Amino acid sequence: MNTNIMSILEELRKIINDEISLYALDLVLNDAMQYIEMHPNALDYPDLQAEVDCIYKIKFVLDKRGKFHKTNLCGDRFQDFFLMTCHGIEDKRMRDMLANMLLWCLEDEPELIELLVKVGLMTVSDINQINSREEHMNTSPSNSSHIWRPSEMRLNGDCSDESMTNYIAKLQDERKELPNHELVQNAIYAFLGIPGTYLLKNGKTNRMSLNEETAAQLSRAQCGMLMRFSELGYYHDCLVQHSTQNSGANALGTLGLAFICQLKLLLNRYHGEVAQLQDVHSSNRQKLSDVYAKFGDCCWSNEKPHQLKLLTLLAWSVGPLRQLQLLNKIATHCHWHKGGALVSRVCEFLYNGDPILDEVSGKLMRACCAPLMHMISTWMIDGRVEDVDNEFFIESLVEIDNNRLWYDKIQLRPHMLPSFISKQLAEKILKTGKNVLFMRKICGMTNHTVKHPEQLRDIIENRFFEIFSKPHNADWVLAIENCYAESSKQVLDIMVGPHKLIGHLQGMRRYLLLGQGDFVNIFIEKIKDELDKVGSNVYSYNLCSMLDAALRGANAHHDDPEIMEHLDVVVRTPYPGDFGWDVISLLYSVPGPVSMVLEPVMPQYKTLFKPLWRMKYMEFILGRNVWKEQTRNAKALWAIHDEISAATYKLHLFTAEIMHFVHEILYHVLFEVIECNWTALVKRLKKASDLDEILDLHAKFLDIVSIRSFAKSSQATRCCLETVYISIMHLDSTQQLFYNDCFMEIAARKHMEDSIAESERAGRFGVTTEMMTQRLEERKLFKKKVSMFRDTLDSLAINYRDAIGAFLLELNSSSDTYLRMFGTRLDFNEFYKKKDINLCKPLTFELMRLSSVMGDHKSRTAGRFSIRHNATLADF
Repeated sequence: MNTNIMSILEELRKIINDEISLYALDLVLNDAMQYIEMHPNALDYPDLQAEVDCIYKIKFVLDKRGKFHKTNLCGDRFQDFFLMTCHGIEDKRMRDMLANMLLWCLEDEPELIELLVKVGLMTVSDINQINSREEHMNTSPSNSSHIWRPSEMRLNGDCSDESMTNYIAKLQDERKELPNHELVQNAIYAFLGIPGTYLLKNGKTNRMSLNEETAAQLSRAQCGMLMRFSELGYYHDCLVQHSTQNSGANALGTLGLAFICQLKLLLNRYHGEVAQLQDVHSSNRQKLSDVYAKFGDCCWSNEKPHQLKLLTLLAWSVGPLRQLQLLNKIATHCHWHKGGALVSRVCEFLYNGDPILDEVSGKLMRACCAPLMHMISTWMIDGRVEDVDNEFFIESLVEIDNNRLWYDKIQLRPHMLPSFISKQLAEKILKTGKNVLFMRKICGMTNHTVKHPEQLRDIIENRFFEIFSKPHNADWVLAIENCYAESSKQVLDIMVGPHKLIGHLQGMRRYLLLGQGDFVNIFIEKIKDELDKVGSNVYSYNLCSMLDAALRGANAHHDDPEIMEHLDVVVRTPYPGDFGWDVISLLYSVPGPVSMVLEPVMPQYKTLFKPLWRMKYMEFILGRNVWKEQTRNAKALWAIHDEISAATYKLHLFTAEIMHFVHEILYHVLFEVIECNWTALVKRLKKASDLDEILDLHAKFLDIVSIRSFAKSSQATRCCLETVYISIMHLDSTQQLFYNDCFMEIAARKHMEDSIAESERAGRFGVTTEMMTQRLEERKLFKKKVSMFRDTLDSLAINYRDAIGAFLLELNSSSDTYLRMFGTRLDFNEFYKKKDINLCKPLTFELMRLSSVMGDHKSRTAGRFSIRHNATLADF
């Protein structure tokens, strides 16, 4: 610490001469006070000048010196710094000594001494005392106790010359102008974006700049502070624009209004702080006027109250400026956004490590989330969407009626989903409200609400700010899951109980998917005459009684009568060439709420019924027509067995081959695909916790059945099956023609034998040559027909085997393991592989079968035909 009086005086001299920063005055005066406390008599002098006289002299000298030396240190600036530095010093004597020391630092400059003498503030004797004092200071040791006697510089009250009078008048004018008050007032105006004496506003950029005419009398520091204060005004004006509802620069919607209201609230608080500053400033000015009026010119400064300074305002402006900058940044980032998108934008500023930013963004988040939480509460508890401005992340489509409520009417708006709500949680919120709305609108429970919503209400009404906190509050998620589970259980109980959803699914599986085998066989037997008619001659009213008879004759009569009431037979509009098989189909109509939830899958049942019905048709042709005719006619045609044995042998082999294929594909579809997956589905349905889970499981079941029953197969696979079916129908018609020719040949031979027997009884003993010639021609023609029949069988067999080869190639190239295994079973003895060279090519049939045997463990990237695991109903 510097206790040397010469060092202290030298530091004070540098500050007064503007050689070092005025901000160092505080430290130097502290050293001076410590020196005075250690040497209380060193500066003892009976005629010490008062503090106010010293300060006025120093102020006058500095202002005049600024004109000579062009320095930046002016009297007002020095006075402000000195008063602020000495604000805490109570001892008047010490303040007087410090002021005298500062004054003494100016006395050794010849130009300034001459100026003081000229205006009457210093006499010739004062100059002599200064010189003698300097000699005394130079000869005295710096570390010894000595007496310092400053010059007796004082304002001569009885001075009557003109220069002294002008100085006093000028001093009074300076007191009346109060330039510090004007600067402070302009600074307060700048806080609100209001231009003043020193600041002008640009209408285009909305920023403020210095007034060149009036700012010339300000120091560089004052100009810099005013420009900093103008930044608050700029951000204030920007926030005013963002918080104006129809300005075009604000957020939109109900959540946007909450955002704007919070901005206005924060602006009002800022206005309140500025108003407090204005009140303090106005009060200080009034007190200053009262003191001046009371004490007059000479000693009013001793009683002068503390005033607001630009430095004080600068220190105060740091916090508000930071807050206004952050608010403006958030408001600009949220421009033209609404709803969940607005909340997500604000949420981006949370938890960034900045406490001020966290506080500001947290207030805005609480304001924006209040209406959002009200929308969520109203939707989940009452099933109502209160969304006038289309900003809720759940929307109810007005153009879609309530019949599509479960699937299409209620949807998510992904772009409106807040970032702190996950997609899974949003789905549960949507399903909870949808369950309540379904119970009200579809099930007729008009006053239904979700049970036990107290926990959800408490969080939304009292603790909703915990929703977007980190780490996320588990109570919020738990409350939503509880409401979702409760509402889902209510809907599930009603659908499975009174509305018999599972019973209807079982009924569609039995009748539309031909799971009730005895019913299907009896029904086909009843309507077989109608099946062979032309499509335009088939009428549904003739088929209804046959359907009722088939239901009574099968085990289906043990089912629930309500289920069977929904089964009906329909005849669609026939196309040219259609027969009864093509236009007749079964229809299952589901009632009430069940029809709504099953509406999307009903077309899928129609799509599945067609290939299953066609397979049954092929089985009926082979079993009831082809095979039955062969068995019945084997004995009847024994008379010509030797002539047709080769043809019938081929016929029987081809029939057995094609019947094997039809039986295998029916067994695969009806048992391995439908029955096995249905059993797995039933097990899953018993564990289902909500209606959506049941519907998803059922939809996956139908997807698997569609793929493995070839309803959704490739065009090549469908063409192969159609070729097989055409071969079956050609076989039936060709066989019928063949048997007709055989019976005609037997009848002709019988007629010849009867003619010979008749001639013998008549005594003619024989037939005519003409008759024998005709008979021989007929036998030749019959042999030719048998040969043609054999050729037709060969042609049918070739076409059939080509189609089977292509079908097997499609199966074994499929990505579905079950279809590949089905292809292996169809060609269990590799009969078709030996016939078709395509099935022997590498990476097709051979390696596929090898892969199937070795297991389904190869990587998906192992090769083009590597085995890939295909999901089954048991996997989900």
